Amino acid sequence: MTLKEIKEFFVIMLQYTYSEQEKEVIFFLIMKELYGIEKTDYIFNRDVDYPDISLEDLLTIIERLNNFEPVQYIVGHTSFMRRKFKVSEGVLIPRPETEELTEMVISENKKHNDYVRILDIGTGSGCIAITLALEMDNVRVFGLDKSDVALSIAQKNSNELGAKVEWIKDDFLISAYNWLETPFDIIVSNPPYISESEKNSVGKNVIGFEPYNALFVPDEKPLLFYEKIAEFAKQGLSNQGKIYLEINPSFADDLRELFTGYSEVRIEKDLAGRKRFLVVYK
Repeated sequence: MTLKEIKEFFVIMLQYTYSEQEKEVIFFLIMKELYGIEKTDYIFNRDVDYPDISLEDLLTIIERLNNFEPVQYIVGHTSFMRRKFKVSEGVLIPRPETEELTEMVISENKKHNDYVRILDIGTGSGCIAITLALEMDNVRVFGLDKSDVALSIAQKNSNELGAKVEWIKDDFLISAYNWLETPFDIIVSNPPYISESEKNSVGKNVIGFEPYNALFVPDEKPLLFYEKIAEFAKQGLSNQGKIYLEINPSFADDLRELFTGYSEVRIEKDLAGRKRFLVVYK
């Protein structure tokens, strides 16, 4: 099949699942990541046969896409702050807002004289922890998660990217913090914050494939993880420590109140203008 025939087949088979623009983006992403074919190759070589791309493989990919499986899981990785991270169904696919959170931590703590200890709670693929370890000097970074699958992927990512991160396996919600030796100077987290009643607003590709426990919290306890972080910070955050959290905009005011008593509590908006981040200075 030529590239032109492959694209035509691909588009037809996805016509009831994705928009024209989505099909275009997905096609070129699949071609690049799985077959090393760039968009320029299509422009100049669309009538050239590509025998290495089998119809059987294409049908498998198309079936997965028509079942709303995220394309990041199909190609096996995603981009986060200009680096490639492995992802699978066992970990959340990082969003642009999480890149904003990570950039905020870096920009506000780039210059520091003393050694800084950082804890990433619910590390998943390790994208936050690994990026901080690579972008910041004089830091010791820890990534915590209860999932063996997530920690395995995070370890592979840190190995491939050459980042030194210490991984902790524990269920933060019920933890006795036996691993806590010295308070942390920075706590960062993108915890589950979507209420179960908001599930209908979430796409099929998210509901059907991404880890449920990494996304949703009970309607009756929407601040579950933030309350635990606030409790942990009493002993787990140093006297001059800072907390950086991604949040549900619906609960911004409640979260500000949760951390009343700290020297500074502020809400920051994301690039879309939503109240998305909570920053706390002890």
